[in-house]
Amino acid sequence: MASLAHPLFAGTPVDDAYASLRAKALAAVDELTSEVLLTADLPRLRHRLVATYRFRPLLLHWDRRPATEADGGSSLRVSVPFTGAGGLFDMRPTRDDGEHPVGWVSEQLLVLVLPADRDVAHREFDRQKALVTDWVSRITSEAEPLNQRLAKIIRTRVTSDARRLREAAALAQEFGPPRLPRARLEADDSRRARVAAGDDRRLIGVPPAQPGRRPASREFNLERYEEALRQTLEPRTQEAVAANFPKMDGGVGVSPRYLRRLLREIGASAE
Repeated sequence: MASLAHPLFAGTPVDDAYASLRAKALAAVDELTSEVLLTADLPRLRHRLVATYRFRPLLLHWDRRPATEADGGSSLRVSVPFTGAGGLFDMRPTRDDGEHPVGWVSEQLLVLVLPADRDVAHREFDRQKALVTDWVSRITSEAEPLNQRLAKIIRTRVTSDARRLREAAALAQEFGPPRLPRARLEADDSRRARVAAGDDRRLIGVPPAQPGRRPASREFNLERYEEALRQTLEPRTQEAVAANFPKMDGGVGVSPRYLRRLLREIGASAE
């Protein structure tokens, strides 16, 4: 088992580990759906993300009696419990000069190897304890500012994405000129004839759907509406936005009447 021992705090630079955590945290934010961002308790959501991706500080419980085991008669293994991220033992702080402590991590225990001689073991334990305490202090002094930076990045990204979606939803309800006058209804006989001919979708101005395609979700329609807004130059008239609206079949451009109906549905489903 002594062969598992290796220099601690000598692996991945803490800045590289932070860059990896930051990338994972932002990827998790990007995966949040529009529905979550529009309806979730944002402070709680931000807190959960920060708690998931931050460095959890190391705290070793030296005051608890360490578990001791003989290791083949030539050495002792001492297990010290700790809380926090065990991965920090294998991260290298910026200031990495001096002697490294030696040991390994097993679940939530730091394992140190000591000589079998009682007096020598006590002296070596005190020396290793001092080394570990010093290196934990170095890692903590760098990890805490990085935690604060990561928390700010997550809060900013979540708040920004939620605000953008909520502004788009509000704009969808308020956007555009007054509704156009309703077209004169056709006589019942004429309407029945068109329905019989398979033209019932044109009666309500809805583009033909592809066979087997389910209706688009409110979230997807909001995304299409946002894309049309981004592609439309000022002044954004309803006709101009409709001309840039992505269609379900991959094309671009719908009628203003279709866009108004879609915006009313988006607004109604938000209530």
